[in-house]
Amino acid sequence: LLGAVLTAAGTPAGAANSADEVLVTDQLNLPTREFAGATRYHTALALAQRYVDDVAGVTSVIVASGADRSLVDALAAAGLAGAVSAPILLTRPSRLDPGVAGFVRDNGIADVYVLGGPSSVTALVLTQLRAIPSVETVVRLFGDTRYETAVAVAEALPAPGTWCGTSEVSAVLVNGKASADAVTIGPLAYANEVPILLTGADELAAVTAGYLIDDFIEQVVIVGGTSAVSRAVADELGNLGIDVIRIAGATRHETAVAVAEAAAHCSSIGFDVRQVALLNDRSVADGVAAAPVLGHGLGDAGVTPAILVPRYSGLRLPAAISGWLERIPFETAEGLVDLAITAVGGKSVVTQETVNLVKRTASTEELLVATGWTVANVPDDEGNNVVVSVSFSHAVNAAAEGEDGFASSVLNRSNWISVQGALLAGDTIGYDAATRTASLTLRGLTYGTDPEADAVRPGRMFLIVPGRIRGAGSDDRVVEKGALTFTVPAPTG
Repeated sequence: LLGAVLTAAGTPAGAANSADEVLVTDQLNLPTREFAGATRYHTALALAQRYVDDVAGVTSVIVASGADRSLVDALAAAGLAGAVSAPILLTRPSRLDPGVAGFVRDNGIADVYVLGGPSSVTALVLTQLRAIPSVETVVRLFGDTRYETAVAVAEALPAPGTWCGTSEVSAVLVNGKASADAVTIGPLAYANEVPILLTGADELAAVTAGYLIDDFIEQVVIVGGTSAVSRAVADELGNLGIDVIRIAGATRHETAVAVAEAAAHCSSIGFDVRQVALLNDRSVADGVAAAPVLGHGLGDAGVTPAILVPRYSGLRLPAAISGWLERIPFETAEGLVDLAITAVGGKSVVTQETVNLVKRTASTEELLVATGWTVANVPDDEGNNVVVSVSFSHAVNAAAEGEDGFASSVLNRSNWISVQGALLAGDTIGYDAATRTASLTLRGLTYGTDPEADAVRPGRMFLIVPGRIRGAGSDDRVVEKGALTFTVPAPTG
């Protein structure tokens, strides 16, 4: 039997070159978190929308109760989500959440998997789902216990997958009361399309053992230390002829790091060293819903690792988390690493203080940011113009249209939003490499306070679209938060 144990690694060996939070622009063109809903239901919807935007041909969804007492039903969802290419949505137990109904309708969803029995998701919710015109099948997956529900979900997979390049049909096993371990393994279970099963700390449930035998599972990946899943359970698996791998740490944070490092060495999937997601270590709802998005990857290089952070971090992060952030490589074959940090949940779930602490811990060099702005009237023979000059902390990509790299160029008009919205046809952008300064010429405008003029007035804002403009040459950092917005000052003199 294999009997391998994967644990969090030791000595730091460098950190990312720079790190910053990934933000999107809201309806007012202001930076905001992409996955920060007013409630857990809204956050799950935002995650699901990102999933269908990134994954082609989505026709299935998984729906689970968002109530705290029933969230255990959703712990086993990630493997099924990977097998059927489905996002995970949360609903209220007694009625279908309107946002879920709208999502299913607007995305033409045909197949719905509902997790949990009638006490978790009532029959009315299933009736409301079946009434949506696009829906063809609604299947409830449940059992009398959390262990039976997890097995029911596992049995819905077309076929259990194999683990990280091995040829053995595999399943993941976590303590049914250790939700943090299930959350952190979710993206990896999604990517490998393996079921997540639940167990007690000291005894393997009979229904779980039966599934392992009946479905010819050859390898089980235990997530969590021996206090979560004891050696006795591992021995019982061995007695069934099943190989065992354990991914573990002494704490939930160490286990999350061990999972991230296991993902980095998983030969069957990609792993994105430029991305990391922050999950509240007590917020099961957001973590469960994030599994498909992180398993597919927020970038284009593979699975996005998820690390657990406390809601309020104080002056330091858990040692396991800070150590892992310090080990992130600062450079790859493609260039310097700018670590993109995505917080899942609003600022009451993952505080800005915590995000800032993660940024500082993960960085060895200052961010690539806009450091200064000036604005002036510069009329010419054709009339009034306003020139906005923006200086940067480091040289930025200035590829011209038609050249390689133009998409991430400071000269690309789509990377800027001015006071009137998108740059207009006559507006121009120039860049002085010697001073690291971009100049935006806004044609036909006047800088001033005249309410009758077509003016760039004080208080209006310019915005650099986050994550688009890259550094020059091999500098792969992107202009992120820093000084993203510039508020026009009142003229002087």
